[in-house]
Amino acid sequence: MASSRIRKRASSSGPRYRVVYRLGGRESTERYGGSFPTRALAVKRKAWIDGELAYSRVPQLQFVDAQPVALPTVREVAARWRASRIDVSAGTAQTYATNLDRILSTLADRVARDLTPADVAALAGELHARGLKRETIRKTLSTLAPVLDFAKVTPNPARDDTVKLPADDTEEVNPPTAAHVRAAFAALPPAYRLPTLLLDATGMRVGELEGSRWRDVDERAGRWRVSRARAKTKQRRWVPVPQELLRAVTDAGPREDRDLDG
Repeated sequence: MASSRIRKRASSSGPRYRVVYRLGGRESTERYGGSFPTRALAVKRKAWIDGELAYSRVPQLQFVDAQPVALPTVREVAARWRASRIDVSAGTAQTYATNLDRILSTLADRVARDLTPADVAALAGELHARGLKRETIRKTLSTLAPVLDFAKVTPNPARDDTVKLPADDTEEVNPPTAAHVRAAFAALPPAYRLPTLLLDATGMRVGELEGSRWRDVDERAGRWRVSRARAKTKQRRWVPVPQELLRAVTDAGPREDRDLDG
């Protein structure tokens, strides 16, 4: 009697599930029905084979179109991913373009799905050999990772723990002395001194401070709003402002004369 079964076997890439079937009883030759990385896929193939056997048909595993399907290359996937990133600023888009140029110089014609951690490690090694700094290599790989995520490459070789960066040999930053800070502050034009103190105290970006409006100032709570439109992360947030600095800002003119959009 015709029958089918699933056999589990080990492989270097993990367990595989092999489907086999017979057209007759135990004396008939066992035939190959496919091998799959998950049992769920093997169960589906087994069910199809059982249906063919129930209709007294020999399962035909050959595809009607035997032409191989061309899998997308890293160049193709990168172009689609870059076109999809309509959510980033012009500066970030330019950074992506620069990083992709480095990636494509080595991996452009490789099939994205076939990349391995060893390929990504080799890319890092090549960039290091060109004399690129550790942070430049890190940012390049951090662009490759979402490209492969976009291509549904699982597991993502650019996120593998075996991919290493060059040793970090940068020196620790030595902050200037208080005397140097005071001298630099005194050298600033008067119009820049209060903004400089605000940047230092709040950690805001220059563009965020420049784009602030009176409507962003919360005097009662002693804080300053960075609106979503001006934040680099596109996430609104509140930053605390020391009372003496907030007072210096709010005392710049009468409240009744303020333009909330000014």
